Amino acid sequence: MLLIHTKTCREKIGWIVDLAGDDSDAVTVSVAGGRNEEEAMERGEAVEFEVAAAQRTGDFNAWGLASAR
Repeated sequence: MLLIHTKTCREKIGWIVDLAGDDSDAVTVSVAGGRNEEEAMERGEAVEFEVAAAQRTGDFNAWGLASAR
């Protein structure tokens, strides 16, 4: 997924990171803590990468989730 839109929002508990890609997928990640917006975005993108990899392989066990297939 090539990111075409990103947005961060500071909340009391941390950051909300919205990521949207060119393939019509979108992910919203809550990042607890985080010192600044840049760190929150990096952590959010890392989570998105892991989720995308799990979707491609069908391996949701690392997340404790059942496959949606």
